[in-house]
Formats: sequence, C-alpha cells, structure tokens
Amino acid sequence: MLSERLKQLRKEHNITQQELADRLGFNRATISGYETKDVEPGYDILIQLSNIFNCSIDYLLGKSNERSTVDEIKGKLASDPEMADLWDNLLRREDLQALYKETRNLSPKAVRQIIKIIRAMEFDEMED
Repeated sequence: MLSERLKQLRKEHNITQQELADRLGFNRATISGYETKDVEPGYDILIQLSNIFNCSIDYLLGKSNERSTVDEIKGKLASDPEMADLWDNLLRREDLQALYKETRNLSPKAVRQIIKIIRAMEFDEMED
C-alpha cells in the first residue's frame, strides 16, 4: 500500500522522484524502490514523507483512508463554521500558531487577561 500511496501523493504534489529524493537526501533509485515495493523506508523517513505530503503515517501505510488528522478535525468542525474558520486561519497564519504556542500552557485567568489586552488593542485601532 505504501508504494501506491507514495506514488499517488508525489504525483498530486507534482513532485518527481528526483525532486523527492533531493528533499530527502537520497538518490532517485531509493524513491523508485519505495514505489515498486522493493524497499521499505524506516520510521524516520516515514515521518519526513508525512511532513512533505501533509498526511499521517497511517495514511501512507494504508491503515487509514483519512489523509491526516487535519482532515479528521475539519470533518468534525464542519457543523460549526466559526470553528472551521478558526482552524483554517490557524493552519495558514504563523502568527496565530505562535500565539497559540505561547499561550497554550497559561491558566484560564491569564488567557482572560490576554483577551482583555487584545480587546483594548482593537478598541485603540478603531479610534485611529
């Protein structure tokens, strides 16, 4: 299954075997081996492939038809457009990702204080 999924993903992303090999630091024959079932990549390579193609290792190995947990989350958020929009923005914007990473371990009280600061900043921008 890996061979089929890898070839499919590579073609969907318009990446040649040589380009993928270059990104992984291999020669093209290694990628060809992965795609013809002659060679099985190690776990570290599976992680790199999942990052390159934005899919789960389970998807690469054929253990799941969900390409990634992102697909699963989007499916669950489909009934809440506001949360779906938040998720899409979080995926696209590095600044929002940084904000989340910096605040995820804060107490609820600290998060409420940050929200107050953000609201004050919004109010200041409206007055300008």
